Amino acid sequence: MSNPAYPVLPIAVTSRRKLRDGRADDQGGDGVMRVRKMFSDKYDFDIVHPNLSTADQTTLTTFYGTYGTALVIDFTWPGNGVVYTVRFGAGALNEIFDSNSGLHAAYTVRLVGV
Repeated sequence: MSNPAYPVLPIAVTSRRKLRDGRADDQGGDGVMRVRKMFSDKYDFDIVHPNLSTADQTTLTTFYGTYGTALVIDFTWPGNGVVYTVRFGAGALNEIFDSNSGLHAAYTVRLVGV
């Protein structure tokens, strides 16, 4: 069975894909620095959805309400078209309002690789 697909919504160019490379470094008793690979590379995403319509806002918040806690989802990163298996991270869904107009400006979403 395939994972639910993250909804196709406008994504701002300020959105980011960040590598979590699984490396840990420490210094041995002899002063030599070691780097160990603890887990395979994972990508985390900080997504900005600008100027969503009311329908798109409903789509996003409903998707988050349905899949926000337990399930893994598939997210297609527009930068390269690759599908990543992710979960919603802590503090995953946030609304941003324009303080000048008092209107909704954007949503930010945090996705973490699994």
